[in-house]
Amino acid sequence: MKLDKDANKLKSENLDDSAKWFALYTKSRGEKKVYEQLKNANYEVFLPIYTTLKQWSDRKKKVQEPLIRQVVFLRITPKELNDIYRFQLITGVVREFGKPAIIKESEINTLRIVANEWNGELIESENTENLRVGDEIEVIKGSFTGVFGYTTDVKGKHRIVVYLRTLNVQFSINIPKSHVRKVKR
Repeated sequence: MKLDKDANKLKSENLDDSAKWFALYTKSRGEKKVYEQLKNANYEVFLPIYTTLKQWSDRKKKVQEPLIRQVVFLRITPKELNDIYRFQLITGVVREFGKPAIIKESEINTLRIVANEWNGELIESENTENLRVGDEIEVIKGSFTGVFGYTTDVKGKHRIVVYLRTLNVQFSINIPKSHVRKVKR
């Protein structure tokens, strides 16, 4: 995937007219501003944010951080993509195979779950089900219900890795094994 800085490239794209989710690149630390600008312009926009506790030398404070830096999601028709370049903090559209990457609804839903439930820390693991590294799983209990991923082994602890193929992004979360089941193929 590469950054598209030339809005004119999008004019010749041959995509259908229904609204789809697209990922937009923003300038550094511009995610929240772009989100507000797009929302105020009546676009359907999504910015996955999680709350975490930051510690400075003199205090601790809860802050909201973007789950994926420099990325905002926008539901729009492909023909309307050129309109987004009027927002100065948008630097491009995530592209896949030379065309604007369409983000699946299931990936948006996974991001919603992770952003709503994750606090930036890992969740402790239990050893109740026999899972092997690389097993594809679905979370069936707890805050992350409905999230799909696969298992990996990091320093002797099993973790669930949630991978969003279109964005080439993954999150590693420790989660109780009793909360997941293998996906049968």
